[in-house]
Amino acid sequence: ARVHQKLERGRVETLLERVDGAALDDETAAELSRAWTLMLWNGAHDSACGCSHDQVAADVDARFAEARSIAEDVLRRTSASPTTENGSRAETVGTPVELQAIDGSVRASGLSLRFLDEPDVGDLYNFCWANEGQTPAGPDRVDVDGDEFEAVWDGLRVIGRMTSLGDGPIVLDGAIHNDRPDHRLRLHVQLPEATDRALAGAPFELVDRPLVGEGGEIESPSATWPARHTVLASGTGVLHEGVFEYEVVDGRAIAVTLLRCVGTISRERLATRPWPAGPGTPTPLAQMIGETSFRLGLWSQASTEGLAAVWQRFAGMETKGR
Repeated sequence: ARVHQKLERGRVETLLERVDGAALDDETAAELSRAWTLMLWNGAHDSACGCSHDQVAADVDARFAEARSIAEDVLRRTSASPTTENGSRAETVGTPVELQAIDGSVRASGLSLRFLDEPDVGDLYNFCWANEGQTPAGPDRVDVDGDEFEAVWDGLRVIGRMTSLGDGPIVLDGAIHNDRPDHRLRLHVQLPEATDRALAGAPFELVDRPLVGEGGEIESPSATWPARHTVLASGTGVLHEGVFEYEVVDGRAIAVTLLRCVGTISRERLATRPWPAGPGTPTPLAQMIGETSFRLGLWSQASTEGLAAVWQRFAGMETKGR
């Protein structure tokens, strides 16, 4: 839910963490204290997960904007190095990757990617299918031009480009243009061989997980999980700048949720959760109508060795406009 906030939180955290503490005077330290306080306020339970009123979400956006402004200003004043538009030090600029469109998928440097969309009649807490056993739909068409692609459905369009970090991941920068409600868009990254496990990033470790959670009497077992910064399966990795949702689908593809569009905090009863999780307040902003940007690192030779350095390189990469 409200995926743009998860991405922005990760980006602002990275900016604040890169400030050189040794270069701070008392005034600047007070500014940073304000920025971290805003981030802590946005860490409140329903604020962080996006499961609240639209006004709460607007307040979260405003706090992130203020924290970002503080971080960028401090970095400009304290760093002698060039900075990018996000305020982090410019490090590596990727080189364009030649793309192919084959059978509705986008192929790039040994990776096969599919964008799949499906109905979601859930709420801000839980995904729920419209019809049990529903099949996600690929785009009506996929076009590629050099390192750029476009995937189009009725009322939904994804555009993006891919660049390479040499021996590191391919970086996918994209934007989603959404004109319709009640659906979930995911990117499926095909795995070279089937697996029954995945390693997912958490605040202090990599967590080894099965494909499906245990569930319980009041909630169905779920195949979707949260990850911070990374998930690895079958030698393939996906990198993210913040917290994201993933699923290893049938053990054969890592599916990353790019957008969930729902219109209420909680529904009274779902097929995936037969009880209300909160109030039934409408949340039209959570339908994510308009444009939502995203960035992922796609790593075909992934391993835990050097993972932190690879992620830092990905997160510090300079953005080039399309």
